[in-house]
Amino acid sequence: MNKLKKVFISGTFNVLHPGHLRLFKYAKELGDFLIVGITNEEFSKPPAFISFQDRLESLAQCKLVDQVIRIDGPICDLIDELKPEIVLKGKEFENLENEESKVLIKYGGALFFSSGDHVFNSRDLLNEENNFDSSKILFPKNFVQRYSITSNALKNRVRNFAEKRILVLGDVILDEYINCEPIGLSQEDGNVIASPIESFKFIGGAGIVAKHAQGLGAKTTFISVIGKDATGEEVISDFNETGINSNFYYELGRKTSLKKRFRLHQRPVFRVSELSPHEINLENQKLIFEMLNSTINQYDLIILSDFNYGVLGKDLVDKILTLANLHQVMVAADCQSSSQYGNIFKYKGVNLITPTEHEIRLALRNQDSGLAELSREFFDEMKVENLIMTLAADGLFLKSKLSKSMSQPELIPSLTKNPVDVSGAGDSLLVISGLALACGASLEEAALLGSIGAAIQVQRVGNIPITSSDILSCIIK
Repeated sequence: MNKLKKVFISGTFNVLHPGHLRLFKYAKELGDFLIVGITNEEFSKPPAFISFQDRLESLAQCKLVDQVIRIDGPICDLIDELKPEIVLKGKEFENLENEESKVLIKYGGALFFSSGDHVFNSRDLLNEENNFDSSKILFPKNFVQRYSITSNALKNRVRNFAEKRILVLGDVILDEYINCEPIGLSQEDGNVIASPIESFKFIGGAGIVAKHAQGLGAKTTFISVIGKDATGEEVISDFNETGINSNFYYELGRKTSLKKRFRLHQRPVFRVSELSPHEINLENQKLIFEMLNSTINQYDLIILSDFNYGVLGKDLVDKILTLANLHQVMVAADCQSSSQYGNIFKYKGVNLITPTEHEIRLALRNQDSGLAELSREFFDEMKVENLIMTLAADGLFLKSKLSKSMSQPELIPSLTKNPVDVSGAGDSLLVISGLALACGASLEEAALLGSIGAAIQVQRVGNIPITSSDILSCIIK
């Protein structure tokens, strides 16, 4: 058997990106067995801002890499131990002094250089995709003037979030973003062939609603049902670091919801969902209600974040709404459904509901009425106090039973253009608007703050908790 020709590459690998992939492909052309060394935090240049384990798992998923090892000491000592036939570095090192050369000369190894890594900075990518620019928030001055909303009033509402105790109940989701590089076009069936480069995971669904609430300063309790699986364990591990009072109930035979979002050139292409949409069993329904019944007086607001994956069935929702009404606890709800399976009417009588126009039209079986008539029909049918109908890129449509100044449905235009990732916009709107109402805000103030939160969310990739300082930075002085 012929000896495998080893190629060695080392680095920090904060984010595995297309430049790395090109470098790995070239390495496989030079040799048979690719070893990639990852520097620990002490030896990382540039500095590691992602944990070693996350960097290790990212590289381990790359099919081009045969072995991943940890670098805990001088690179030359490791090379002398491994004795790879080739050490491959980025092109930017070619005209510099490379300490590896002395070791390679001793045993007959070679040093190669290739472009790919230095033209793409992973820290820049994360900063670009996960930060937001408050200057890009289009503050609706006409709306603010029409309802005499002051910046100080908005800021006071946000600061008062910290005084509220909130319960979030619903379907938790783990969102995985998989960035891919297109390799070519299949000659057989015309499909685009892509290779996964890196992946990132974020808590979504009702989980991100709870994280938003915690980030905004509210004392937060979260309840959901998960499966006994690896995805469920990832969810629990993530929440252990948040300070949220998390209560997860297991159910045998149930999958913890996982959504894989594949992207090419940082744009979504398609999604694969792994989930169990059936209603949770009676035992878990009983446990959830008993917990809520014993703690109901601790909460200023209950948020029901329903993705129609089974946690919030009609019987459980009926009991929760009856209990909340008895104890005069405010309830905000969102029932997300892209098909006829969602039953938004189980949330009749809540204090706030935030459906999309599409969801309302599905529920009412009404494709013809204008927005004003549609909102009135739905508002009357639902008997809710406050309605925020989301219109995607066109903004929000509002109607309130309590507002003296809002005699007709009102529109808040979208506060941002060219969103990066629209996933999670509705979740941020729900929690921020709900908290604002719990702090005594009018629907106009609450919807405006929620719209600011949604505008922040869509400027970033993945579900990242919004903070009070984020909101405050977008309120014009």
